[in-house]
Amino acid sequence: RFLGTPSARRSGTAGGPLIFSEETKRTNIASADATDRWSTSTFGQTLDKKPAPSSMNTSWCAEDRPIRIAMLSLHSSPLAELGGEISGGMNVFLREVNRELGRMGHRLDVFTRRDHPDQPAVVEIDEGVRLIHLTAGPAESRSRDQISRHIPQMTQALMEWPADVYDVIHAHYWVSGVAGRSWSAGSGTPFVQMFHTMERTKRRLLGDLHIENVRRSGEEDSLGRSADLLTVGSRRD
Repeated sequence: RFLGTPSARRSGTAGGPLIFSEETKRTNIASADATDRWSTSTFGQTLDKKPAPSSMNTSWCAEDRPIRIAMLSLHSSPLAELGGEISGGMNVFLREVNRELGRMGHRLDVFTRRDHPDQPAVVEIDEGVRLIHLTAGPAESRSRDQISRHIPQMTQALMEWPADVYDVIHAHYWVSGVAGRSWSAGSGTPFVQMFHTMERTKRRLLGDLHIENVRRSGEEDSLGRSADLLTVGSRRD
């Protein structure tokens, strides 16, 4: 089951698949081959306006129709080697969730920051799941603090892709949330946030041992108020 349901949709955008040209990164639905594997009669349709969280139908599931999802994991790729400073449980979580949603028939574009110059712009990593590398800062591994300095570049890179072709934008971690919120603004696409870890939780558990990231704390509070829906991994969250 997937939280969030597009209920009111624009007309006239259904048809062929979504093709993102490397040159323009814009959608060309009308001229696309309707037999392409990314195509169904409903891909490309989006909301007229964002529904209030209370209006979302949480029982809406895969049998109704495939949905087009933008997953944001900008600070760390789902394919990153585990055990690094910015790779761990969230990477495993995203890889498995993306794979299963793809197997259910949904179509996902997973956006992440390019951290190596040889990474391709777009690569299919599972059935129905594409990984999209965005250029934002140096194409090399960076620490969490360094990556957060590239949020403006991440936001700008996202802006080159049309947000309104997706049924939902789901951001993971606060860095993705800040960039994704700006990207989704005005698109009519519901914005969903999952933090995975939170600054206030670390502060509560570690007390004086924890050095607070004031910016992160403020952004998380703001995202919690502005997102259309929050998803959590545990009752503690």
